[in-house]
Amino acid sequence: MYPVIALIVLTLFTWFVAIWASCNDASEEPHDVEKPETSSDAHDHRNAA
Repeated sequence: MYPVIALIVLTLFTWFVAIWASCNDASEEPHDVEKPETSSDAHDHRNAA
């Protein structure tokens, strides 16, 4: 009985971690949009130099 309970708990923990990771990926998308801006700023500095 205990191995079955441990398996269920481990499965639920894995699901929670997967959901949490996917939520973090979704929240980081705007940061990925900002990265080209910083690279374009660096490009502008290269053009100015």
